[in-house]
Amino acid sequence: QVGGDYYDYLWLPDGRLAVVLADASGKGISAALYMSAVSGELKCSFIAEKSAEAALGRLNRWICDNPDSRFVTMAVAVLDPAAHTATILNAGHFAPLLRRANGSVEEIGEALKGVPLGVLREEAYQETTISLSPGDSLIMFTDGFTDAESSAGERYERERLLKQTKAAAANLEELGRQIVGDARRFMGTHPQYDD
Repeated sequence: QVGGDYYDYLWLPDGRLAVVLADASGKGISAALYMSAVSGELKCSFIAEKSAEAALGRLNRWICDNPDSRFVTMAVAVLDPAAHTATILNAGHFAPLLRRANGSVEEIGEALKGVPLGVLREEAYQETTISLSPGDSLIMFTDGFTDAESSAGERYERERLLKQTKAAAANLEELGRQIVGDARRFMGTHPQYDD
């Protein structure tokens, strides 16, 4: 099965790493094919533009100028390993969660969230930069988590995800396994609802 959820890791010419998580409207093969085209244009935008803001703006204009009645939500985190920072941009997606080494969790960039790509051609996406310390983790997710359903018809919801994000874990890999494992236990034998 395929769908419109997408993630990628893009090494930028200056040594930074862009982590991208996105979701195209629609389902199935058509959403997957559309996201494939968006992925190619995203890579071109990051190569051609000097800032993540400009790259997201260019991608948005491309989507608006090539309409097929779809929009794309996208969260981007540009990691700078030399400066120990992450620059976050958000086009209508769930805000990334920053889990500090002490276990506290906060949403990053929620106040600067723009509209999804493909909605307003001249939307100016704003970035926010955070410092990362040893032991900090950045968690990005799609509605595949929040919309997951149990056999009783209940949704996983963002609050449960936040609770799992705060749970004790030895490292980021273990935290990721715990979150995914909890979502799978919650769903049980119920079919997957989303991509």
